[in-house]
Amino acid sequence: MRLWNLIAIVFIAVAAKPPDASGQSLGELDTGYKIQLLWTEEPHGLGASIMSTTLYPCVGYTIRSSVERSHDTLQIYIAGLLSPTPCLQDMNEATGTCYLGNIEGGSYFVAISYRGRRDLYRLRIEDRELIVHPVQTTFTTVQDK
Repeated sequence: MRLWNLIAIVFIAVAAKPPDASGQSLGELDTGYKIQLLWTEEPHGLGASIMSTTLYPCVGYTIRSSVERSHDTLQIYIAGLLSPTPCLQDMNEATGTCYLGNIEGGSYFVAISYRGRRDLYRLRIEDRELIVHPVQTTFTTVQDK
């Protein structure tokens, strides 16, 4: 019985230990993002450029994200950050991009999820013009181009 208690304590201590800096997801340090919607040439369609609102101590922090499309909703999931290796020291924003797809004209919702929070925007596309209106925001700002 004591052996099992000891193993459980060691497991909890190891699991609670923060990971080292190489490849670590540091998303817990940054809760604000600026997102720019824009038309891309390769691949052809709608893309999003994502930038953190916090500066990081190295050049090259990358924002991990994924996209799902369901009917009239474009869902962007922000999964956190990857730290660069090696660390070239300078204060810089984290950046990332994602491809939303070859989207036709019409009205859509753009939902952005990060760590249990969800921001929502209304997107209208008319003749390749992007018009974005916030519906509910807590950690993002979205710009149209």
